[in-house]
Amino acid sequence: MGTTLRDPDFVTTRGPLIDYGNGVFDVGDPVPYTMGPDISEHYPTDGSPRTFQNTCIVAADKKDQFLRSILPDVYEDTAHTDTTQFLTMTAFGDPNTIYYYRSPLVRLHPQQHPRHQRAFVVDAQVTGGLGWPIRNTNNELTFRTRGVPGPPEDEGGVEEEENVTDVVDGFVKIAVTWRDLPYEFKEDIETNNPIDSEIRRYCIFKPSIKGNNLTVKGNVFYISDNGMVIKNDATPGPDITPGSNGTAGSLPFTLPEASTFPVPAATYSVTLKMIPRVPLAAQLMQGMCNETNTIQFPTEILKEKPDVGTLTYLGYELSDPYYTVSGRKVFDITYGLGYRPSGDGPRRGWNAAYCSKKMDFRRIVVATTNSAGALFNIRTGLPMTTFPISTDAVSGQSIRVMPKGANIYNFAELANLFKFEGRNGFYFNSATGVSTPIDQ
Repeated sequence: MGTTLRDPDFVTTRGPLIDYGNGVFDVGDPVPYTMGPDISEHYPTDGSPRTFQNTCIVAADKKDQFLRSILPDVYEDTAHTDTTQFLTMTAFGDPNTIYYYRSPLVRLHPQQHPRHQRAFVVDAQVTGGLGWPIRNTNNELTFRTRGVPGPPEDEGGVEEEENVTDVVDGFVKIAVTWRDLPYEFKEDIETNNPIDSEIRRYCIFKPSIKGNNLTVKGNVFYISDNGMVIKNDATPGPDITPGSNGTAGSLPFTLPEASTFPVPAATYSVTLKMIPRVPLAAQLMQGMCNETNTIQFPTEILKEKPDVGTLTYLGYELSDPYYTVSGRKVFDITYGLGYRPSGDGPRRGWNAAYCSKKMDFRRIVVATTNSAGALFNIRTGLPMTTFPISTDAVSGQSIRVMPKGANIYNFAELANLFKFEGRNGFYFNSATGVSTPIDQ
């Protein structure tokens, strides 16, 4: 073990974050350090995380660089906006789509313990210094290297330069705490999908299994697995073919009065640690269902990706702001995601209710009818000629989704909750082909 910093034992895995302003950042050179003799290791068996403490000895003029090199940091890379990837936000079937280029969220990981691979730096405390105390140009206390004089040789007691017999390095002692953490540290390249990386790192998942009730009222129609409206009588024969009005005595099955149905469900809270701001999607997608099954929870919690329509975004909670070691304001954001598989066969999700005729959960759509019994989309006023078809096939998932206005919970791409949009966006109307910039 080195006793002076001219003989360091370790080097940090990265350097400190350097902010040049105007959204331009860089990472400095790694910092050497020595491990002191003061150590503490805690191996609990009650579920608490393992904790390791060491005293690190760092050159006094490298103290700040060392702290910013071992503690986590984050910044939004607005200077390198990805113009090849879009963050899109729209309800399925709505012609107006919001488009944003993606701004990468760059994370500087904390220092990993040299021996315990699951432990990362969570705390650092400067406990003292050795050397000759002085004030630096910022009027901060520091320590500098100085020669220790030997006995004077001249009669006047004047120290001679050649009598310097020892050297004291100016350095500081920093108590560093490593701890096992309940979330992963991954680079974009490790996620296999950089655009979706935030759910795979710095995220804490907590499931809460429970049942809940679905209340629906008026003009709600049950849909068979093959995409036909279920009749409300016991007349033999197939259900109503999409696009047809039905015949007397076999009108669609409706719920004219409010009814409540118990359904199995679970709530997952997903906490993203240390983010610079709230993603726009977190504000725009409340109450929407997942349009595709692209979100993957840790397999220890939910083995398969949630099927189409089985996740709904309930909203978010935001922590008080706190600051990284470089003084950047960050938050923790917790999403509430409701999970409802519902159904013995295909997972029919949130836009489903119990159908007594089929004695199972069936998809439902919200519509209005004319005098002939034809169904119309409440939002668009257009006839409804096709309906969701239940299938577990990943391809062609849009056949399981109704356009906006025909669902209790509209569909959108919930993976956007784990992406960060850029500063510049525009509306695109697919019906007119017109793009309109979004005012910032």
